Amino acid sequence: MLNLIPAPRGSVHMQEGSVKLPETVTVSLGDFAPWCLEAFAARLDGHVEIAENGFITLKKANIAKEGYKLTVTKDGITVEAADESGAVWALTTVTELTAEGEALPIVTIEDAPHYGHRGLSLDCSRHFFTADEVKKVIDQMTRVKLNVLHWHLVDDQGWRIECKTLPLLHETTGTYYTQEEIRSVIEYARVRGMEIIPEIDMPGHTRSMIAAYPHLSCFGEKTELCQFGGIFEKILCPGKDETFEFIEKLLTEVCALFPDDRFHIGGDEAPKTEWKKCPHCKARMEALGLTDYEDLQGYFTKRVVAILQKHGKRAVCWNDVLESKDVDTENIIQYWTAQHEAPVPAFIERGGKVIFSNMSALYFDYPHGINSLNKVYHYQPVVMGKSYADSPNMLGYEAALWSEQVETPEHLEELLFPRLYAVSEIAWNEAGDYADFEHRAEKKIEIAAKQGVNCMTKDGWNPEGEARVQSAATFIAHMMNPGGIGTPHTDAEREMVRPVIEKFAQIWFRPQDVPEMMKNDDLVGAALNFMKMFPPENDETKGEYIEAKKTALRVKCRAVLHLVFGKQANGVLAAFQ
Repeated sequence: MLNLIPAPRGSVHMQEGSVKLPETVTVSLGDFAPWCLEAFAARLDGHVEIAENGFITLKKANIAKEGYKLTVTKDGITVEAADESGAVWALTTVTELTAEGEALPIVTIEDAPHYGHRGLSLDCSRHFFTADEVKKVIDQMTRVKLNVLHWHLVDDQGWRIECKTLPLLHETTGTYYTQEEIRSVIEYARVRGMEIIPEIDMPGHTRSMIAAYPHLSCFGEKTELCQFGGIFEKILCPGKDETFEFIEKLLTEVCALFPDDRFHIGGDEAPKTEWKKCPHCKARMEALGLTDYEDLQGYFTKRVVAILQKHGKRAVCWNDVLESKDVDTENIIQYWTAQHEAPVPAFIERGGKVIFSNMSALYFDYPHGINSLNKVYHYQPVVMGKSYADSPNMLGYEAALWSEQVETPEHLEELLFPRLYAVSEIAWNEAGDYADFEHRAEKKIEIAAKQGVNCMTKDGWNPEGEARVQSAATFIAHMMNPGGIGTPHTDAEREMVRPVIEKFAQIWFRPQDVPEMMKNDDLVGAALNFMKMFPPENDETKGEYIEAKKTALRVKCRAVLHLVFGKQANGVLAAFQ
């Protein structure tokens, strides 16, 4: 059996014997562009030359997009593909089969991916990762034939794109990618078979824009960058023409930086609190005959999409935007949360294309104790009880890593690998025998570790018992108690939250975990927030939290509750009321 991730989806015919790559590999390009050899040459330390009669011969053939036929004999290698991407993946197969200096088996592989979209959304806004650190992730992704990096560059905590026409954007944040660095990352990805999709989230998650240009919000107040994760009510104002003039100027510059035709505009987690108070928004809704603020966001989205189209871009949006009644199927929807899943089936039935990034399996900032390797490997694209695995409108899978709690490249890599290997396999092929996949993953992380990657060790792939409880508890405490991590609590507070802690133990943890849970200040803080966020109607503490923080925490908590407790989530909520 070939030790490959992803396992080939097509046919594999092996014969006895093997062949070593020459010290310098010669390649006959045929009708292929020279760039398709760049990653191959880099992975062989440059020992690759173009020759008329090479050890490797590339040939054009009528093969599915990204597919290839790889024939290895004792006399050489033949690669057949329809385009450069297929050639890149065939040569990637060669390097992965010889990663440890091993000989190539005599084999014929005919292979092509199930889904065209196989990716990762990487948040470099909350915590910044250098261009070289991003390139390292790209290299490891493309070694397992993942082909999309969704680059989340802008959020409430930071603006990471040098913008020469609107310089306060990057100057206000201070740490950002220069345009030259961005071009360098794009080119590095391109020659490895990868598309870069930039994301500028809007109208929500835009505090970095508003901190630089306050007039973009409804009331124009000066504001600061956010210092922790959450959902914040100060967002772009769709009632002002100046907002769209700004966006047009911005996108004209940024679209020119990114050559691929897809552009992500977010659309998630956009509270309408300020819109409901804003005279500009009220006037806009009256002029348009709108009564629903979700439809005002729909209007906003259409205006932004029209700008993108002028620059030859196709919009990608989170599934929150489907709460508007009028979403064009030209937009690609990225499904991440069941909170807004009801409109998704109708969108697909209308011909809309969907990328699946369900937080309950494919969010990799969540620890392995919540989204384990086994869970990722067996994920299915199901919405409202219906599977879309075989739908022509299912584009593929994309994992996501949000960086609120990820501060170092080492931690980033530990969260990504080997879970990204599972995404690679189910997107290229499909889930098969998990034990076989795990065996191949063990070999792969050995090789990746020698390449300097900090992979999660095998004992952390599928944590059980105390290890699972601890990793999940720590994450939840940090998620639900932003700004309060490490805060010591009194004995009185501990006793006050004991029923909450015991409920956690009853449903999710174990009764014997209660004493340790009571000692954990972060978890106690999270429980205190629970009690304040879900009080009885007559609870006098209900008004203690300002609306912005309450809304942010409630949404986050509900999401995590549904993630952790599944169908029991409503019962958990009821226990705190």
